[in-house]
Amino acid sequence: MASIRSCRLWKAVLLLAAPLLLSGCAETLQNAFGNLGMPLAANPADTCSAEQTSLEKTGNFFGEKILTGAVLGAGGGALIGLIAGGNVQSVGLGALTGAVAGGAAAYWLALQQQQRDEQALATTVGGDLARENQHLSYTEIAFQNLMQCRDGQAVAIEADYRAGRISRRSAETRMLQVKGWAEQDITLARQIDGNIESRHQQFNYALTKLGPPASAGPAAPAVTHAETLASTNAALRDSFATRVATAQNSVASGFQLSS
Repeated sequence: MASIRSCRLWKAVLLLAAPLLLSGCAETLQNAFGNLGMPLAANPADTCSAEQTSLEKTGNFFGEKILTGAVLGAGGGALIGLIAGGNVQSVGLGALTGAVAGGAAAYWLALQQQQRDEQALATTVGGDLARENQHLSYTEIAFQNLMQCRDGQAVAIEADYRAGRISRRSAETRMLQVKGWAEQDITLARQIDGNIESRHQQFNYALTKLGPPASAGPAAPAVTHAETLASTNAALRDSFATRVATAQNSVASGFQLSS
């Protein structure tokens, strides 16, 4: 009987302490790794470092709040699994469930906590989507500028070699270095694209919860506007993903001296 009472006591303590423990864990992880993970170290020899920094800064927008939602979701699920099942297997199942809920539903749950009515919710979603679309445009421009800068570096190396200012061996070494930088750029862009997709899932979940405009009553205009912005968001996401994929193929086959 004493062990049962003790177990129940610990379950109650875990339930009460979970929000504080998880929020602290999420904040620690975000402070340690930043929004996009380990930041790229600026290389003084890289003449495109300013463009690379610009891409990283615009891309950081898409890392905001997403990591926190995933950590809180997975951690919360793990605690629920422990409390409900009391064993390691239950912890694993709970964490898996929590990760899904914390990832896709995190944005909607945060809105719900503000106790808004449906019209206010739809208006907020629309405003957030408009801001998302604006930053998507900024990020694609930043990525395009960075890739153009890499191409410029390759052209300059080729010109120096053709003019006899550097040897072929030196030109090949420099070209290989630029290719390595470009591959880092692609990795960064892929990471940003992954965060964009994660946010898309959260917006999509919120729009699903809002329901179709026909059943939204007074909130119908706001829901319709949010859906229009969501369509624009889809086009912008596809454009960025396509540009990254095209650049990746170009980097893989390019940055070589012409024979």
